[in-house]
Amino acid sequence: MVAGSTLSSPLPLRQGVPQGSVLGSILFTIYIGGIREIITKYKFDYMIYADDVQLFQSFFPQDLVTVVQQAEVCMQELKSWFTSLKLTLNAAKTETMLIGASRSLGKCHFPGLVIDGCLVKSKAKVRSLGVILDQQLNMESRV
Repeated sequence: MVAGSTLSSPLPLRQGVPQGSVLGSILFTIYIGGIREIITKYKFDYMIYADDVQLFQSFFPQDLVTVVQQAEVCMQELKSWFTSLKLTLNAAKTETMLIGASRSLGKCHFPGLVIDGCLVKSKAKVRSLGVILDQQLNMESRV
């Protein structure tokens, strides 16, 4: 590495992939490939972009308690799986939000999810790949 006019000494890389390498994202995707089985076992849909994983599920307001319980069990299993791969599930960076029509949201009391003993509070707005989404998906926050 070069910083100004100083060149650091090379060190052997015994494991892992250098950050920013051409193969890094492909190898990481292969490394976490098993995440699909855990998420789909709990009937969630998902999107993965690099190390950002988003879970989502459509449900009726009367099914909220069941879905929250499912999500908490799923997240605990994901946390254990991440730990086995020497990765972490960062509860501080985890966000949760209900999306729906105002009248449906009014029927739901959703304080958030408990993940590894920490309450991840439900938010009215979240950032997804740089786009601010709100609970009604009306894009007012973005505009």
